[in-house]
Amino acid sequence: MLSNILVAFDGSGHSLRAARFAAKVARIIPGSKCTLITVLTFTREEARFLGASSEEFEKAEKSLEAKIFGDIKNYFSGMNIPLITVFRDGDPAREILKYAEVYHIDHIVIGSRGLGNIKGTLLGSVSSKVIHNSKCPVTIIKDKINATPESAK
Repeated sequence: MLSNILVAFDGSGHSLRAARFAAKVARIIPGSKCTLITVLTFTREEARFLGASSEEFEKAEKSLEAKIFGDIKNYFSGMNIPLITVFRDGDPAREILKYAEVYHIDHIVIGSRGLGNIKGTLLGSVSSKVIHNSKCPVTIIKDKINATPESAK
């Protein structure tokens, strides 16, 4: 049963589509819940090395968390779907897989691309690493293809 769904979420268009897909799945499976996970590639240790205090890092993290999860929380709330939001730092694929294992996730939903390293969240190869190493089913959400048979001529 796919009742415990984890969505890799960084606020990108791909991750928004992934979250909406997960919400639709959760809506049709009684008792389902979704967890959105964002993983910062800039770690607490790196911030400390650059002179930022733990308090400064946590304040920046909370600000980013509110910005990333703000609108999507309202979307899930409007659909009456239980939602958990999680913020981690480190290697995105490793943290997603670790969370999935520890919290007995039944299904991972992830976009085919994220915002990238510069924005500080999901890396381009994250979806590939997750799909190859996950112990549960993974759904990859890709861009919509706008080509029609007529445009292919």
